[in-house]
Amino acid sequence: MDLDNELNKITKEYELVKLNNGLLIENKNIDILKKYEIDPNNYSNLNSLIFEIERILNDYDLDDYEYDELDNVCKSLSEKNYYLNTNK
Repeated sequence: MDLDNELNKITKEYELVKLNNGLLIENKNIDILKKYEIDPNNYSNLNSLIFEIERILNDYDLDDYEYDELDNVCKSLSEKNYYLNTNK
């Protein structure tokens, strides 16, 4: 794979997508959520999506890789939620 193709792939993974419900989420995180049967379109705000991810992290027996993968998505969404929705 040449450098341009690799850069395009990476750029696409981190591209923000505006969902039907108005949430802005990176392609990579959408793919990970769907892998765990979490449809981000079903949540009205980032708080409710984050709450669902945390529930899964606490209630399900995930292996280390799965836990880390979902936890990283949760941290990313929490950071985005802070910067978008906190009055500073």
